Amino acid sequence: MNNFLTDGQRKFLWTVVISIIAMRLISLGLYPLYDTTEPRYAEIARKMIVMNDWITPHLYFDTPFWGKPPMSFWMGAISMKIFGVNEFGARFASFFVMALSALLVFKMTLVRYGKDISLLTQGVLWTTPVFFMLSGAVLTDPFLTLGTTMTMVSFWLVMKADEGDKKYLWRYLFFVGLAISMLSKGPIGIVLSAMPIGLYVIIKNKWAMIWNRIPWIQGTLLTALISLPWYFLAEMKTPGFIDYFIVGEHFRRFVDKDGWKGDLYGKAHTKMYGSIWGFWLTATLPWCIHFFGGIVSKFYRTTVGKLILEKDDDFIYFLLWATAPAIFFSVSASILIPYVLPGVPAFAILFGYIVMKMGDKATESKGFVRSFKIAALVTPVLCIGAMAAFLSGFQFRETHKTMAQEYLKMRGEGKGKLIYLSRRKFSGEFYTKGQITAMPLNNKKELKATLNNDIRDYFTIEYHDARRVDIKWLLDELEYLGRYSRKNYWYHLYREKQ
Repeated sequence: MNNFLTDGQRKFLWTVVISIIAMRLISLGLYPLYDTTEPRYAEIARKMIVMNDWITPHLYFDTPFWGKPPMSFWMGAISMKIFGVNEFGARFASFFVMALSALLVFKMTLVRYGKDISLLTQGVLWTTPVFFMLSGAVLTDPFLTLGTTMTMVSFWLVMKADEGDKKYLWRYLFFVGLAISMLSKGPIGIVLSAMPIGLYVIIKNKWAMIWNRIPWIQGTLLTALISLPWYFLAEMKTPGFIDYFIVGEHFRRFVDKDGWKGDLYGKAHTKMYGSIWGFWLTATLPWCIHFFGGIVSKFYRTTVGKLILEKDDDFIYFLLWATAPAIFFSVSASILIPYVLPGVPAFAILFGYIVMKMGDKATESKGFVRSFKIAALVTPVLCIGAMAAFLSGFQFRETHKTMAQEYLKMRGEGKGKLIYLSRRKFSGEFYTKGQITAMPLNNKKELKATLNNDIRDYFTIEYHDARRVDIKWLLDELEYLGRYSRKNYWYHLYREKQ
């Protein structure tokens, strides 16, 4: 079935794929959780364990988190129960679901096209930096990607099955994928699957086939049965969740170019309309350069042109799937690069599909093979460099891991808390396992009461706040212990004098 790679090329790809997966798994625990997103989501998962509350995620012990559904927090909490409350435990859940997404892609390409394209697709997918990095990031996007990938792969296997082959498992995994998307990021997951499928059906006029092959009634009930109970329970437990999450997060955040004013947990990442396409190109590096660079080849142009003119089923489907996130978020007022992640598996498949169609003309071309190997080695080389930097102690971003560890070591068996007098950091909360609190610098009365409570507390202040003249009286009561985090984000650590 469509064998177009040489033995040497297969060996090279297997080496790259196995090595890059192993490197990603090993790297999960090599570097700290960087503020703000990673430790925030890891801490929410940790609180699920501590509070034994699996319905309402909590930002703080007294503050529910309505910003995201619980799938990533559930999985993160389970992972930390198994591997411990540490970086590896916090990140493994994302690695696991991204590996499942890659496995689904491998299964589909193997069944539909054979071993060579399935191997080639894995090589492209795992060496795409955004897929590699987010496969170990404490975010919700990997879980959404699992949901959309499951839905899109299942749909294609059902639609392309031989007549009489019911594909019962895949018919219902289609709807399980929709439920995973709903529990990972909400209705946006259904939109990102429905858009490319709907456009494909319209372009190819597949209305009768889609109705006959997909069990819409039973499947919709299955999606509802899996996902909707949590939404009902979440609203019952903390009224107002549905309005905030569905209306606020999915509508107001999307359309408000100036930033949604009702955001309870941060600020909108506003960009110029259409910027998502720049993110899409960035997310598919270095393969997009190789992909579009092939236009200089006459045979490449002929192959792609033929696929377009013939309205090739597979080409259209994978192209729509790959670009659906960018198309949808082109009119969004708030975007981030992880938003294009659900389309990256399709980009890898599309790349492999075109190479398969080119056949020996591609794999026998010295220029093509050379540029392919260079592109495939970019991410492994960058990974090795990053791992070396992590081991040397280099701080890529802001984290309070070292400060938290020093505080716990100095405190010993004492009862003193780590009190944030400047912006509270989730990395500090995660690494102290919740043994921090926050106090306004301007509340002199509360600060004096804390100093006189017979407990030797620790205080941390952002470097520019520590220069304020009006808190000199406080600093005179404290012993300076050092500064932590990284340049331009220094936090000074103090403790009460004995």
